[in-house]
Amino acid sequence: MGGGTGLRQGTGLTAEVRAPLRALVALALLIGAACGSAEPELLDGAALERSIPVALLPTAPQLVEQVSCPVMAAATLATVSCSVTIAGYPMSVAVTGPDPFGGVRVASPATVVWASDVAEQAVARLDADLGVSNRMACRPEARIARAGQVFDCTVFGPHGRAHRLVATLLDTTGLFRLDAPSG
Repeated sequence: MGGGTGLRQGTGLTAEVRAPLRALVALALLIGAACGSAEPELLDGAALERSIPVALLPTAPQLVEQVSCPVMAAATLATVSCSVTIAGYPMSVAVTGPDPFGGVRVASPATVVWASDVAEQAVARLDADLGVSNRMACRPEARIARAGQVFDCTVFGPHGRAHRLVATLLDTTGLFRLDAPSG
């Protein structure tokens, strides 16, 4: 009645091989379905936004007034553009991450000009021009190096007399013009 060896007709050998194979295929389908349906893990956006001021201006993070970043996936290296306001000037910074340790890199195209540097350069010039020793203080603490940005400065002469001056940035290098305001 039938020919052949009968090995393909339900012997113990074929049943033992098929059961683990079916279990393995079922497990693979289950894992694939679970991985495909899950939402990607996201970086903590609030923590990222809190870390940007320190990354941009480690010595004066309080000058970063506002930060807004899009959502970043925690497992995918990507670069996003975040909006920041530094010393009243809105701009974009590039945030790349996360790195293998969960950190991000923040890069800004802008240069920060510090009030203390403006005051130091201005008072050195005034001292040389006037032949007397002066002191100067400028506000705000910093500006983004862009033409038209202004520092309000007060110079104190050798006898303590105060004069108001305005330092206006001329370019992106921090070069400035010093003027006495009218009025």
